[in-house]
This record gives sequence, structure tokens and C-alpha cells, in this order.
Amino acid sequence: MAIPNLTGHTLEGYNIGKKLGKGSFGEVYKATKHEVNYAIKVFARPTDYDEELRAFKALSEYALNGCNPQILCEYENFTVNVGSYMSPINVGMIVMEYMDGSLDSYLDSRFSHKAPTNLLVRWMGQLLEGFSYIHGKGYAYRDLKLGNTMFKGDNVKIGDLGFVCNASAQPCEPTGTYLPPEAVKMQNLNPIPNMTLEQAQKMDIWLLGLMFWKLAFGRDEFPYIKVTDKRFNTRGPRLNIRQDNVRESYYTDWVGRMSAKSINYIIDSMLKVQPNDRKSMSDLSDYFKNEMSGCKIDNDPNPRSRATVIQQFLDLGLQVTTDAGAVIADPQSVPLNVLCSQLRDKTIRRQEISKCAVARDRIFTSSRNMIEQLKNEIKGRTNETSNLQEELARLRIDYDKLEITEGCRIFNKIFSDEDMRDIYYFLDIDSRGQNKKRLCEDINKYLTESKDQARTEITRNIIRTCSSIQPDSRKSNMEINHIGARLKKFAISLKETGNIYDYINAAEILNATRSEYHGNCVKRFLHFAGEKEDVVMIDA
Repeated sequence: MAIPNLTGHTLEGYNIGKKLGKGSFGEVYKATKHEVNYAIKVFARPTDYDEELRAFKALSEYALNGCNPQILCEYENFTVNVGSYMSPINVGMIVMEYMDGSLDSYLDSRFSHKAPTNLLVRWMGQLLEGFSYIHGKGYAYRDLKLGNTMFKGDNVKIGDLGFVCNASAQPCEPTGTYLPPEAVKMQNLNPIPNMTLEQAQKMDIWLLGLMFWKLAFGRDEFPYIKVTDKRFNTRGPRLNIRQDNVRESYYTDWVGRMSAKSINYIIDSMLKVQPNDRKSMSDLSDYFKNEMSGCKIDNDPNPRSRATVIQQFLDLGLQVTTDAGAVIADPQSVPLNVLCSQLRDKTIRRQEISKCAVARDRIFTSSRNMIEQLKNEIKGRTNETSNLQEELARLRIDYDKLEITEGCRIFNKIFSDEDMRDIYYFLDIDSRGQNKKRLCEDINKYLTESKDQARTEITRNIIRTCSSIQPDSRKSNMEINHIGARLKKFAISLKETGNIYDYINAAEILNATRSEYHGNCVKRFLHFAGEKEDVVMIDA
């Protein structure tokens, strides 16, 4: 049934103006009432009218109850006869808010055929929120396209709810102007099956991603090779398309905190060949809001963008992880609030670790210093010990020199020149002078070169000298021989030991001769041995 041109008519108080558009459902006119502009959608078939009216009531609500800001608002609906009394043509009419036009007409009016960056980002947020609302109500849209999305100023709204389904009251057929890969497969089956609500909602995600692609790169652009199916007047990818046949988004502009990477991530997340790989509308809407809002960590004066947060992860050498601790290769997929939470927790943990490391290093440094101090102290003690050993050796040498010097002093004091000649002879010293000083120096040299041997030789020679004393007539040869034997025995013992007490024993033996000459010999003997000059003589 054809609908006559309604321009110029007044229906239910609405002055019908120019025709705005036409489709299989019917026509759309601009209308005014009380100087307010409206859009009136006229339905040729009652079923189309009923279905769209049901969708409006479920999703848009009435203006008096508050319309959803992302869906065209319905103000009034009615049926009216636009024919004659004899030939009635009853049509359904839905009165909606008037918009500036569709996004398709907007892109067509631009030289680049694409949206400016600021409007692209704004419209992405509004459409994600609108379709998230539709899906949350338990419906799918199915016929997403630029021509069904209306704009007024900087805002967009979803119109034409005729394809809305919920898989119960309204079956979800795999039809529409554009199709995702799974719907293309379904249309090649016989019979064509209906979609589940979940499948239909996955279809919406693909189609909205395609809309974003066109807004970003141009109205006639597709991220894949487009195939038109004339049987259903649909356009979609070729059958059995693979993911590598779908081009990745390559947008390069930023808007506020929304980076080009985030825009590309949203589009790429929607254009997944496998339906289950597509993120839900609500997840994508939340992702978008987080990107635009940014996030604060502790007392941040201003919210951080995703790019700033990710860069800080890199600067700190941190990795984004799952709750189980697995590293996430692409932090772009993580919600921004989760990223900020991780950055805060990991930064705090890093600071705690750093504090522990500082404390550990302090302890290690202190320990190393103590060890070095102990090493130095041990080294110092070692050096001190070595110095002490050297000092001891030096003292021993000094003592030996002192002992020798003392011997020289005694020699010079008590020995006569004649005695000196005898000592030269007995010590086998090649004297180049007869004075006592020269003798002392020669004896010092003799003692220094081999003290032990010298002591033994001197002792032996002195005993030999003393034992050659001629006895008094009062002494019998037997007694003299007895003394000589004791001296000889003592000489042998003294040669082996060299103990000072042996010198004293020798004195006692020699004193037994009670001879003045003998006493002088003993006196010389003892002085040379280093004993005191005062020797008690035993009188007869």
C-alpha cells in the first residue's frame, strides 16, 4: 500500500513539512507543532509500526518519563487515515525529536568524508553508552549503520529501532545492511537459522566497530574486502574470512586523554572475526569512560592518561600483570583504573623493596666496613707483631752488642797487656795492635760472627789457661791431677752447654787451688763470662 505525499497536511495538530527520508518501513517527515520541530515516522505496515513502537517503549521511554540521552526520544504515537473516506489508508505514526540529520549525510557533506577527531571521540563514547544500554535491557539492534544514527550539534542518538530484537518476542534474524562474518555464514545455510540474543549482540559490536572505522577513515572505507550479497541486499566480508584479512586500525590523532592507541584498541577489539573475541559493549563503554576520565594515584593534582601510566610502568621497569601474576603483553587491553591501581601498588612495593634494599645495603656496608676495619686491625696487629718481632730481634742484637761491649769494658779494666797477648794467642786472633781497644774490637768481631762457637772457644781456652797453673809445693801431684781432671771434665760439659752457672762451678773448682795466681785466673775467667768483678775467694 503506497503512502501518499503528506507534505502540507495537518495531522493530529502537526503541520507536516518536507520528507526527510524513505525506507522499506515507510517515510519520515519534518513536522511542527506550536513552533517546535519534530520528526514523524509514518509506517505503511501495521506490523512494522507495532514492532518499532514496542522497541521505543522498551528502550526510549516517553519524553515525560525522561528519554535515554543516546536514543531518539518518542513523544507521541497514533494511527490516522491519510486516504479518503471511500478509500482509507490507515498508517501508524510515531512522533520523535527532530535531529539535524544522519551521520551518513554528515560525512557526505565533508570533503574528507570522515569525522574530525574531537567529534569522533565524542560520538564513540555516546554510541558505546547507548548500545551498552540497549544490550543491558536484553535487546540487540542488528541494523547499525551511519544512516540510522542521527546527530544534532555535537551529539548523536540512535534512531530507527525497527530491527531491535530480544530473541523471544522478536526473533533475531541474521539480516541487516551490513553483516559480520558469522552472519555471512548463516545466510549461506539452508534454512537460515535465527541468532541467539548473545549472537545478535556480538553482531552489534562488529557493526559498531565498522561504523567507528568509517567515522575515523572515511564513509566508504572498509577494513576488509567488502562483498555485496544481492539476494539479501547486504554487505559484509567474504565467506570464511580470517583475522589477518581484517586491517588493524591505524588512527594517529589524540583528543585530551584519549590517545590514538586507545582509539585503535577500541576499534580493533570490536572487529574480531571470532565473535567470542569481541569485548562486550559495557566493557568497551567502561574502557572509554576510564580513558576520558583518566585516573589519579594518591594525591595526584590531575588525572593521568593511559599513555602517562604506561610510560611510568616503563620508566620504573615494572610489568603489568594479571591477578595471578602472569605478565600482560599488551597493557592497552587493561582497564585504566586497574592499571593505576597496579602502578600504585607496585610503586609502593618498589618503595618498600627500595627501603629494604637501602637498609640491607646499609647493613652490608656497615658489615663490609667492620670487616675492612677488622682486616686492617689484623693487618695492623700483624704489622705490629712483625714490628715487635723486628724490635725483639733488634733488642736481642742490641743485647748481644751490649753484652759484648760490657765484655770489652771488663777486658779493658782488668786484663794486663801480657794477658792480652795470651788471649790473642789462645783465640787465634791475628792482632795488628797490642792495645786493649784493638783486642776488644777483635773479640767483638769474633763473637758477632759466631757467638756460640766463640763462647765455647773462649771458655775452652780460658780453662786451658787456668788449668796450666803451676801449683804450690804444698799440693801433691795427685791433687793437681785431680783438679786437672775436673777441669777437663768441666771443659767438655761447658763446651756442650755454655750455661753461665757452669762458669760459677768452674770458679769454685779453681778457687779450690787457693792460689793467688789461680784466683786471678778465675777472676779473669768470671769477668770474661760476664759475672761481677767481686768474686769471693776461698782462703786456705
